[in-house]
Amino acid sequence: MTRCKFHCQSVRKFATREGLEEKFVYEAEFSAVYDGSEENKEFFKWTPSGSLKIGVYKEDVFQPGKDYYVDLTEVVK
Repeated sequence: MTRCKFHCQSVRKFATREGLEEKFVYEAEFSAVYDGSEENKEFFKWTPSGSLKIGVYKEDVFQPGKDYYVDLTEVVK
């Protein structure tokens, strides 16, 4: 497993359709952390760059200005 730490830059709400039903998607954009705390500086040593964009149907999952851990684990088939 590799643990990364990302900073939420923005969350954008937009409408989409699933059949006849209109739904809202909340698209969050993240970038790798690089400063702000000693922990962030340590993460920067191992993951100096990165970006992530994720869409979810539930509102208020991610908030701009907050940091989040992302754990990457290989899928074994």
